[in-house]
Order: sequence, then structure tokens, then C-alpha cells
Amino acid sequence: MPKLIAIVVLAGISGGVCYLLANYDIKRVDGQIIISRHGKQVSVKADTKKPATVADDWLPPRNTKQKLLRIASFNLEGLNARKLSGMHMTERLTRLLDGFDVVALQDIRSTHVGSLRELVDTINGKGRHFDFAVSPEVGRGSIDNYNAFIFDQTTIELDRFKLCAVTDPSGSMRCRPLVGNFRARGPQATDAFTFILVNVHVDYDRIATELNLLDDVYRAVRAANPGEDDVVLLGSFETDRNRPGELSRIPNAGWALDSTVSTVRGDRLADNLVFDRHATSEFTGRANVVDVVRALNITSSEAAEISSHLPVWAEFSTFEGGQAGHIAEKTSGRIAK
Repeated sequence: MPKLIAIVVLAGISGGVCYLLANYDIKRVDGQIIISRHGKQVSVKADTKKPATVADDWLPPRNTKQKLLRIASFNLEGLNARKLSGMHMTERLTRLLDGFDVVALQDIRSTHVGSLRELVDTINGKGRHFDFAVSPEVGRGSIDNYNAFIFDQTTIELDRFKLCAVTDPSGSMRCRPLVGNFRARGPQATDAFTFILVNVHVDYDRIATELNLLDDVYRAVRAANPGEDDVVLLGSFETDRNRPGELSRIPNAGWALDSTVSTVRGDRLADNLVFDRHATSEFTGRANVVDVVRALNITSSEAAEISSHLPVWAEFSTFEGGQAGHIAEKTSGRIAK
């Protein structure tokens, strides 16, 4: 496996405690946490705070009745202004996406966020309160292929000060994973489920190389956030739990989906959610793939025009530990079959 140096770009980091990570060198340089595999044990000041509360006067009323969250992933396969302008494209994407609380989107091909903003505005035109988040570098340079999050502000809260970009200076990863710190907005802050999403897009032509770097990405994110054990990798892995590569090195790795397919052609399970099944007891065991043909009542050819990938989702409790009003000790979570 090629040596990985994962750089997690963090904004607004303050405070923290020393954290030891075996087999990695970790150091902070100009607001970045740099992690490299060296077989040494070193310490680093790392942030342990939960996502910051956003002032309610900037947000729509929170949904206090919702007890479950649906976290989804969808590879948009080259979304840009031209694709979005296609007949029925915006309307169909809106119908697919507005049923989730937070969606990790992959393969947006643009140097700006115009298409993403248009998509979110269309969803909100139907009475929703969605927002989007991208890496701070998007729109400021030559980045033209990136991942994003969209989320319902009535049920989900994002700490934008901790929005991260993970990069590999060696050039082994073509699309930088996007990392976001989230909290369920319905329960009281002390009871709410907090979690980190790592939005990944493995290049189909570089599956072996990129897949074997994701366990390092996972460890880099955990090192930067030692106070949070609910870290979910989600996106396009182009593999399943039977061929996980070095993802199997993630402790207690659980795949939300198994024995199914996530492509329009029905040829493979390319998209998934992966997490520590012992830590993330908030997972209810429910996960599925959206059959775009049936959901939109369109043909397979029309579905493929949207994307060759299908949206995938998993369901989680809005309460930390999965119990309302009680922060439970994390126990083994059930993975949907």
C-alpha cells in the first residue's frame, strides 16, 4: 500500500487534549492536522468539542417530534449546469432528495456551487428548509470535481467551523473526501445524536489504490475528533463487504447494505455507509436503496440519465445512544441484511 499523508483542513479549532495514535505521526501546521504512517506514537492537540449550537434565530423551527433520521448518499455522476438544465432533471432530483435529512452527494463537476445552489433552491421552493455545504476551497481555485452535503435545517445542524477537506499530497486519491460534523436538531442538545460524515468517492479506475486509503482517512478523522466515536464513511466505494480491502482494518466495521445492488443496471453494490457497529448504536438496522425507476415512474434509460448510481440510505435515532432522554452506553448495532 502507498504511504498516505492525510491532511485534514480544519477551521476554528480551539482547545483540546493530547491524543495518542499508534503507528501514526500527527502534527499541526498552519491550521492543518497532518497524519502519516510511520510506526511511531506521538501526541497532538485535537478538538474534543461537540458541534457548536447555531443560533435559532438564523434557522427554521426545529422538528422536535422527529425521532429518526435518514442519512443518504447519491453519486450524481457529473452534475453541472448543463446536466441540471436537462428536461425534468431538477424536478426528478428534487423528488429523490427531499425525503432525506442529510445527503452526501458525489461527483459534482463545476468550479463553483451554482448548480448545487439551484438544486437546493428548487427543493426549498416546495416548502423545505435545505442548505448545502462544500469544502471551503470550492470556488476559490481550480477544483472542478467535488463532493457536497445537503441537509434539512429543521432536523440537522452542521458545525461549519469544522467542515473539513481530506487531501492526499501523494496524489493517490482523485477526489478529496469531505468531512462534516453534524447533530440531530430535534432533541435537546445534551441528548441529541452527534456524528461525523466522511463523504467519499472512490475512482472506478483506481479502486484498489483508493479503497486501501480509506482506513487511513477514517483514522485521521478520529484523531482530529477524539470526542466523537460516531464516524460514518458514506459514498461510492465501488465494492462491497466481501472485498473491503483495508477498510476491514476499521474496528468493528459494519456495512449498512449487503446482498443488494445500487446501480441502475443492477450489476453491483457500489454505494454504501460504513461505520463502527459497536460505537454507532443509533443505527436502527434499517437501510435500503431507492429504486429510481419505480420511485419516479420512469424508464431505466431515463434513470440512467440522472445517474448510473442509485441513492442509498440508512436510518438512525435522533437521540445519542438511540434512547430518548438518556445517553446510553454504546452497544452492538445490527447491520441490515
